[in-house]
Amino acid sequence: MQSFNPEIKTFSTLDSTNDYLKQNYLFLPDHTICQALAQTKGRGRRGTSWESEAGKNLLFSVLFKEYLDPIQLMRLAGSTLLEILAEKEIQAIFKMPNDIWVNGKKIAGLLIESIYGETCEATILGIGLNVNQRSFVTQNATSVWLETNTETKIEDWLARFLKEFINEKRITGHNRFDQKIGNF
Repeated sequence: MQSFNPEIKTFSTLDSTNDYLKQNYLFLPDHTICQALAQTKGRGRRGTSWESEAGKNLLFSVLFKEYLDPIQLMRLAGSTLLEILAEKEIQAIFKMPNDIWVNGKKIAGLLIESIYGETCEATILGIGLNVNQRSFVTQNATSVWLETNTETKIEDWLARFLKEFINEKRITGHNRFDQKIGNF
């Protein structure tokens, strides 16, 4: 991967941050970050919906204008999420293939999509992290607030993720993810 200098575009509402980047990747610079305060069609793998109360969670996607191995990107993003959650004393695990769980409940999800022409033209990493949401329709979801009883700033989570993601990316041959992977 080359140097990481993101441009952040924030929207009050989008269908999906991944969809926005897929529809506009030709016109956006490499490493554009698309963040939404609310998504009307947020989703996970196989089109499962992502429940998120407006303004309460971190919802963003990152555009990479190159092919990135989805498994390595998932490992990098997953280990970054585990690291920043651990800083708040939230002991999370990665549940294959793309979820972060705490005490048997989902706190975050990742979605990687690639755009192909003759070759791979772009890779998009989407992340949803439940931060300040206090109740969910589904019983198997949790949030930072529910785990710590503390409200935190969503923009601080994005800044912390980006800082750790860039740092983790620079550590060649070392990935703390292997120590924290788990299955239920």
